Amino acid sequence: METNLVNMPQQSPINLTDSWTVDFGRQGLSIRWKKTAYGIVKPDAHGGHVEFTPDDGNYITLGGKKFYQLQLHLHAESEHWVDGKQLPMEVHLVHQSIDENAKAVLGAFIEPCKTSTREFGMADMLRSAHGETRQDGEPMISGDPRDWIPDDHETYYRYEGSLTTPEYDETVSWVVFQNHVKIPRTKFNWLAKHFCHGPRLPQPHHRRFLLSNF
Repeated sequence: METNLVNMPQQSPINLTDSWTVDFGRQGLSIRWKKTAYGIVKPDAHGGHVEFTPDDGNYITLGGKKFYQLQLHLHAESEHWVDGKQLPMEVHLVHQSIDENAKAVLGAFIEPCKTSTREFGMADMLRSAHGETRQDGEPMISGDPRDWIPDDHETYYRYEGSLTTPEYDETVSWVVFQNHVKIPRTKFNWLAKHFCHGPRLPQPHHRRFLLSNF
């Protein structure tokens, strides 16, 4: 019996290996974030996530389409693997297209570092808001969303996949940065203990192309 290759699942995460090197050109990632984003801390069964306040000035373009900041969450250990190796932590910055149900997610690997000088103010605000209850709803935080991506974010992987949580909708264009974010160990340890979701294991590539620009 022949396998139906057309209907093979395109699930995420995956093992990032054997990528095809390409020049994305105008179809590549362009980040148009303000220096300050505002969000609501939402507790969930896995720890928590941040839902960004709608702002048409905070968006990215990818593949010629505009996607607006929606939410961020973390996984420990990482969901994506690199050449068969799992990393300590991964952040997902989820963006949503207004005109359709499409999403774009930026993924970055996070590592603890004794010598990190990154302020990572948004992590401090998450810690301050942890367990806080307000009469008018969930605690608000603000900070620079660039805290969550590497300083050198020009090199990355790209592929088409899914959400990594139910219902695992296959509506996601993924960008995973090659370079890692290094943060102070104390902040890393707090995030891992109080704010991280567990990882989903890598899924088969099937017939998808994994692309990179490095």
